Amino acid sequence: MSNPERQISTAVILAAGMGIRLGKRGEAVPKGLLEFGGKALIVRSLEQLFNSGISKVYVVVGHLANEYEQVLSQFNSVTTVLNPFYSTSGSMNSLLHVQHLVGEDFLLLESDIIYELRGLTSLINSGTASALLVSGLTNSGDEVWVQEKSGRLSNLSKMIDVDEVVCGEFVGITKVSSNLFKHMCIFASNSVELLPQMDYEQALLAASEVEDVDVVLIEDYVWGEVDNDDHERRILENVLPKIRASSARVDEH
Repeated sequence: MSNPERQISTAVILAAGMGIRLGKRGEAVPKGLLEFGGKALIVRSLEQLFNSGISKVYVVVGHLANEYEQVLSQFNSVTTVLNPFYSTSGSMNSLLHVQHLVGEDFLLLESDIIYELRGLTSLINSGTASALLVSGLTNSGDEVWVQEKSGRLSNLSKMIDVDEVVCGEFVGITKVSSNLFKHMCIFASNSVELLPQMDYEQALLAASEVEDVDVVLIEDYVWGEVDNDDHERRILENVLPKIRASSARVDEH
């Protein structure tokens, strides 16, 4: 259901992961604190969020939580929330740790992404209660594929058959209504055996059967995530230069 008057002022960033696929570097530095162009990913993300009108951010931390807290202490509007079970649980468990703090609609982001500002504004201005940001195919590896039906989410998975039609790749930024979040939490709490390793995408897909989740597709959207060395090279060589060029064009206008 559309509601253009619905305001978004809160964001949640999931940053508890251990970065296992980055090996020793992931052990030493949380993925969200990896620097590109002299700035940590999570700091870039926060600046984008503030520029899009977000005034309150919760960051769920776990692995090397103290390092996040040191960096994030410079932002008065950022609150860190500890997931003490980060080493044995999935991202939905992290999200459950803000259940008692967030009662309003919010943006949900992953900590290890770099992206253009226009993705946030497109989601916020979509006029729908819940929506997820989708890009064209990046061929970066480790994609989460999105399928839609009549503009709404129908499937979200890394396991979609290659013969099935996908509309694009999940960026890792979602507008979550309070009602959708409630049903995500209900699904997770009722899935006792699955919950310890549940990714939030699984709960999101299940909750989309109760509340429609619109797909906001930006075919030429520029973004990247950091899960391995190839991803880092792609960001440095391809993504970051394009984001800088895009920002320069916006500044000119």
